[in-house]
Amino acid sequence: MNPNRIITFLLIFFTIHDSFSQNKKEQIASLNFRLDSLNQVIETKNEIIEEINSYTKNLENKIRLSEIRLVESENRQNKLLIELDSLRYLKQNFVKLQFELTSIKDKYNDLLLAMNEFNDKLADIELISNVPFQIDTLKIEKLARVVQPKPCPNENLYGQTENICTIEFPLKQFFKIGNKTYVITMVNFSYTGCRMCSGKSIILLFQAIENNLKLLDSMTIENCCSWGKGLGYGNEIHKIGKQSFAFEFYGGMGGAGMSTSIDYLIAFVNSKLYLVYAGIGTGIDSNSGKNWGTQFSFTPSENEIYNMNHSYHENQEIIGKPTIINRTNSVFKFSMKEKKYLKIDK
Repeated sequence: MNPNRIITFLLIFFTIHDSFSQNKKEQIASLNFRLDSLNQVIETKNEIIEEINSYTKNLENKIRLSEIRLVESENRQNKLLIELDSLRYLKQNFVKLQFELTSIKDKYNDLLLAMNEFNDKLADIELISNVPFQIDTLKIEKLARVVQPKPCPNENLYGQTENICTIEFPLKQFFKIGNKTYVITMVNFSYTGCRMCSGKSIILLFQAIENNLKLLDSMTIENCCSWGKGLGYGNEIHKIGKQSFAFEFYGGMGGAGMSTSIDYLIAFVNSKLYLVYAGIGTGIDSNSGKNWGTQFSFTPSENEIYNMNHSYHENQEIIGKPTIINRTNSVFKFSMKEKKYLKIDK
């Protein structure tokens, strides 16, 4: 064999062997690196798995805790629903009881009102001497002007326009029936210097409720031919029934030596005002020396309102002595239909 070829072959063989050895080392180093990387990845993965497991356990614990709380919440909710139903039931019962209580109160008030009305029907009418409260006369005057607009004339007999109308309050009477208190007032609008003028009298009936006045009725009377004066009142009050009064007023007229009064009886009947009688009262005739007068008295009857006894006497001076020349006694019966006294024919 040629020595050169052998040497060449050996050179090539060792060169290839060295090259292969070098590559193998590099491959081993690369594999080691990859193995280290894989171990690191595996280690990292294990850490991640541990974290995931830990998180999962925590999550499971939280879920179990949430489930427990959910059950507790449902239990509380169910308990609240039961309590709510109980509250609704209690509320329904409360509303029912409240309604029943209101109904009982209404029935009690109705019964109390009926009892008061019944007692009022049985009660006697009673005058009150001690005034419960002061009456505001300015308010009474304003109200009277509403009832009777323009009660005063524009001018008097002499053409004067000042101070021709005077205002008086001759009557302010309180009285009571059972639990109800009433008051009757009269406002006179009198005209100065007018002989043939008619003064106006406005009678007002109120119910007194807690120091306030509630108007129930009113009446206007013109006092004809009395020098413009309103009605006079002499504190004459007649009881004409268990729950009725008649107030006696008088007007006046006259001339040429004669003067006479007109008697008016204004009655309180069933919470209303009525002019139950108007007729000749007292008077005098200086020309003939005659004078006359009347008297009223009332006696119980089969009716609610008493009968009225009317006495009239006429006197005349004869030989310097007063002598009764005429005397009449008449009986009047109250008509509930006409609301006035009618004379009974004997």
